[in-house]
Amino acid sequence: MALKKENVTRLKSFHINIFRGLSDIDIDFADRITLICGKNGTSKSTILGIAAQIFSFSKDYSKSPVEVLDYKNLNDRAFKSAFKEHFRFSSEYDKPGNMDIDITVHDGAFRREINGLKLGLTDSSDRSKARPVLRKNIPAAHGSGNTSRNVTHPVIYLSLSRLIPISQRVEYSKRNIDYLNSNDGLFKELCSDILNKGDIVKATATDGDLRSAVAHGNDYDQDSVSVGEDNVGQLVLALLSFKQLSENYPNYHGGLLLIDEADAGLFPAAQKNLIRILSEFSKTLSLQVVMTSHSPTMIDAVKYYSDRDQKNFKTIYLTNAYGKVAAKPNWGWDFILADMESRALSSHNSKSRKKINVYFEDREASDFFDKLVRKRDVRSHLSLKKTVKLSSEAYRAFIKEKVEEFSKNSIVVFDGDVPNVAKYKNCLSLPGGYPPDQLVFKVLMELPKDDDYWKNELLFTKDAFTQIARKLIRRLNIAFDEDNNEIDLASKIESCKTGRPIREDFKELYKTDTIQALLKKQSTNPFCLWISRNPADVSMFNEELTKTLKKVYLDVHKRLTTDLNNL
Repeated sequence: MALKKENVTRLKSFHINIFRGLSDIDIDFADRITLICGKNGTSKSTILGIAAQIFSFSKDYSKSPVEVLDYKNLNDRAFKSAFKEHFRFSSEYDKPGNMDIDITVHDGAFRREINGLKLGLTDSSDRSKARPVLRKNIPAAHGSGNTSRNVTHPVIYLSLSRLIPISQRVEYSKRNIDYLNSNDGLFKELCSDILNKGDIVKATATDGDLRSAVAHGNDYDQDSVSVGEDNVGQLVLALLSFKQLSENYPNYHGGLLLIDEADAGLFPAAQKNLIRILSEFSKTLSLQVVMTSHSPTMIDAVKYYSDRDQKNFKTIYLTNAYGKVAAKPNWGWDFILADMESRALSSHNSKSRKKINVYFEDREASDFFDKLVRKRDVRSHLSLKKTVKLSSEAYRAFIKEKVEEFSKNSIVVFDGDVPNVAKYKNCLSLPGGYPPDQLVFKVLMELPKDDDYWKNELLFTKDAFTQIARKLIRRLNIAFDEDNNEIDLASKIESCKTGRPIREDFKELYKTDTIQALLKKQSTNPFCLWISRNPADVSMFNEELTKTLKKVYLDVHKRLTTDLNNL
């Protein structure tokens, strides 16, 4: 069962005032997966090392008296990572004052955010080198004043040492892990899923220079697996370690999984599958995953999630292009590639920043679209053609005649009542099931008089609405004096076939000064009201838009590249 948000320990942010190659830099972490990328020498692994140093898992200070913890991961090691595993300190350069880091953590055991944590170096008489100490923690539950201690939280750090090829391990043998034996089905399933292999039937734990576990088939064993297969085994073993801990430790508050070069030894499909698996486990086990990678596949995979949920997923690109290292959250791959290749973005393939035209049936549709699509990364690729007004029949005719601007090069957004739009790969329908002007009417007409919406700064009440919509309400034969919980507007419209086209009455209402004034304010905009109460439909529309944009963008890019090559 998922933990309540306040019970989950999360690393929230760093402000690194100074430490080695980093100064005056903010790193904000996602709740579930954070991918750190950048050129060599931008201190990606340093951030992982700092994160590991903040936590230990030997005592629970939220208990009174303090509870001693003796839990081990499936490699029979404590859930912590010593500083010496990440850094070799210099007695000359790593001195007190040369590390000054402000840290914010939400401590799930105490159910509170700790904003003033300080990580720095401290001299001691019994050591030749300074050692890192975390200060300004909160007192223990029994009232102890000792605040120079790490936050209690289980950590697994998977460093690059996990990539030692089996052939180069001096000590290498089988071992037995009871929990793995009882969960070997899950272990094999996860390894098979990540590696996209169907012949995995066995799971073997190994010991020696490096402790691991591998999944393999009947025709080979642990002595024959690749570095990539062994890497996947270690990753899955880490996930199962947290799973076992969540089952055995009654005061479980999640965990922190740190992975250096997460893509190492994995082909692109396996990298995508790994991100998906980590996403699933980070949710079910309340894990926070922080990893580094240079892989465009892995960066794109995390970016895909972050475009939909920036609280839980984030990419952080570290760049030294501006002098000192700076952090750029959720940069797209085109920006990252330009920086990695040390060139201007505009010098890249001219089509890489081409905007895709988006066409609508009318201005009402573009007004609705404006409120539906808010993500900057999506908007930056779109050019909304708000002054072009064509009927759905006209767009269909252009598409049928294969006019490329409408059949290939752009996106056509139809009103919500247009059928069979899915058959066109570059088209989609607005949500709501009605043209936008009709949707505005339906939303406001169905809204009870006592709804909070009517308590707005424009003094626009239900009575004010029925006053300006009186002619249309009469024509549709809708009662004025009752709250209409749900109106079958399609049937009402169907009954108005004689006389002036009913669509013109809806447009007339939409263009009134009152409705136009409502549209100008977020708090009174009827589209915003509908969006706030239909999050699933909004999410589905944005997902379809992103898929459509990618299809059109890639198709246009492919054809442009071919044309350029033929010049």
